[in-house]
Amino acid sequence: MPRAFDDVNYFGYGEYESYVDKRRASYRGLFNNKVADMHEDYIMPQENGSHYGCDFVSVSSKGLTLKAVSSDKFSFNASPYTQEELTTKQHNFELNECGDTVLCLDYKQSGIGSNSCGPELLEEYRFNEEYFTFELALIMN
Repeated sequence: MPRAFDDVNYFGYGEYESYVDKRRASYRGLFNNKVADMHEDYIMPQENGSHYGCDFVSVSSKGLTLKAVSSDKFSFNASPYTQEELTTKQHNFELNECGDTVLCLDYKQSGIGSNSCGPELLEEYRFNEEYFTFELALIMN
C-alpha cells in the first residue's frame, strides 16, 4: 500500500506484538498505532510485529481506509519492510524500508517459540492444518 496509509486501528491482542504462544503481556482491546511504531527491532529480523486474535484491522490515509474483517479471528502485521527484506538481512542495521506500507493478513501462524534457543514448540501452538477455509472481507471507504 502507499506509505501514506500509516494509521492502523485494530481489535485484537495488543498493544505489543502477540502470537498464539506469546500473548500474556497483551490483552484484547481496540488499539491505534502508526506503522513505523509497530516494527519490533530484533537483532535477527524475522516475521515480527504480529497481532493475534483480531476481529478487524483498518489502515487509513487522509480519509481513505482499507479494512479487513472476518468472523474468524486472524493475525496481521503492518510494516515499512517487505517480508523479503526481513528474511534476507542478517542484522537490523541492514534493513531498508521499502517506501510503502506492507500489510500482511494471516489466517493462523504457528507460535514463535522453537527449540533453536529453547524447548520445542508445544503441539497446541503449532499450525498443522493441511486444509482449511478462511473468509476475509476487504472494505475500502
